[in-house]
Amino acid sequence: MLSFISQSYSFISLRQIQSSNNLNTDLESNFQVNNLLHKKSLITSNLCLLLATNPRYEGHSLNLNLRQRVLKKNFKCILIGSLINLTFPVSFLGTNTNIIKGIAEGNNLICQNLKYSINPILICNTEL
Repeated sequence: MLSFISQSYSFISLRQIQSSNNLNTDLESNFQVNNLLHKKSLITSNLCLLLATNPRYEGHSLNLNLRQRVLKKNFKCILIGSLINLTFPVSFLGTNTNIIKGIAEGNNLICQNLKYSINPILICNTEL
């Protein structure tokens, strides 16, 4: 049907997909949150800042690792974005972008946590 349309109208042209042998079609492995699973930074950290992300849906393995870390009582998660049920306790700051500006300027109370944390982690949304 596409070839018929391209023959009927001169301004429409068809092209074939150029395939390569090393094309990675496993999209889930390319997610940004999956990169944290292979690093030891999550183990050595004691603070995680979740910026407009939901690890329950974007990275279920990351969500399980964060839950285990929070329940051990030596790890704190801070959430900036929509208030959602992450299956573990988080400190919710809100959804306003002025919160991020306040943290960058050092005017937010969370800045003390960031200053005294060991190896803090920032996890942001894949669309951000």
